[in-house]
Amino acid sequence: MKRLLLLFVLAILTLSLNACGDYSDTASEIPTEEAMPSGVDPTESERDTPETDPLADNSDPISSDNPTPISDELPSGYLESSETIFYQIYDQLGKPGDIITEVETDYATCTYFIPDSPEISQLMAEYNAKYICSHISLDTFESFALFVYPDFLEIYYIPSPGLLDARIHDVGAAMVTTHFFNGESIYSASINAVIDGQTQSFLSEYGSSTPIVEFDSSGPNLSDIQLDLLRQALDYCTQ
Repeated sequence: MKRLLLLFVLAILTLSLNACGDYSDTASEIPTEEAMPSGVDPTESERDTPETDPLADNSDPISSDNPTPISDELPSGYLESSETIFYQIYDQLGKPGDIITEVETDYATCTYFIPDSPEISQLMAEYNAKYICSHISLDTFESFALFVYPDFLEIYYIPSPGLLDARIHDVGAAMVTTHFFNGESIYSASINAVIDGQTQSFLSEYGSSTPIVEFDSSGPNLSDIQLDLLRQALDYCTQ
């Protein structure tokens, strides 16, 4: 059961900027030694899912077209619900260094904050972009992500496996870095962008024994090359 739960959690976090109808997902792309399940339907989380390449596109993202609760106010503290909840964020939340919310579930700790990084702040100002970072921590791994959203951001809670995650709606860019604790640390990183249903990858590296992108509670610490790749992703979104 614990193994099955972990596979469901990893499947949710592998949702990346893939177009599906009017929605595009962005979440951690996580390599494992085993093939990962394809996209998980939150209303059928106990079903069997076919195995696939963890780096392949997922074409079955979570949809907010179903009649589930929607709120514009983020939760805080302990979160438990039997229904999927979508939180739609249209504004810039807070200023650099602010912790927007901290949420605990039975399986994860999820923190959303504004990175305290002069390089990121300057880049976002150039594009007049709204942005936020997430930090998701489970027993087996951690994931950091930076979301840039011109329109609005969806942060959603999934009852099983009890996870609060985020995705960009329609147009935007995301940078994700993850690492595992399976006896040793394994790192991955990606920078993706989407516009008009088309996804473009600017960085995609997996399985490194050393961090590809330094990421902590202050946000991403990007090299000049990585900062330029993120700039290219933002150019792609605003072309």
